[in-house]
Amino acid sequence: MRWCRFSAGGETSFGLIQNDTVIKVDGAPWGQHTVTGQIVPLANVKLEIPVIPSTFFCVGVNYRDHVERMAKMRGTKPSYPPRPDIGYRANTAPRHRVSRQ
Repeated sequence: MRWCRFSAGGETSFGLIQNDTVIKVDGAPWGQHTVTGQIVPLANVKLEIPVIPSTFFCVGVNYRDHVERMAKMRGTKPSYPPRPDIGYRANTAPRHRVSRQ
């Protein structure tokens, strides 16, 4: 059996994949959990990313192409940082979108 995170019937849960079925689990793999009797065909579920971290490590300004494109959009000369900008980001932080022209 393998652990998974899946959506079915408008609900997202953890589960155990066994052959061509998913057995729903109440709780999480790393904590207390109970295997339920609810079994769903694997073909009827959407497999989700394994976990959604509350914060995550990220690296910014680490692609030369990105620096050049953003400078062009601003009408300025590219300025390359001496090293990547490293930090943490909360999962609830707003996402910035840049329109591409």
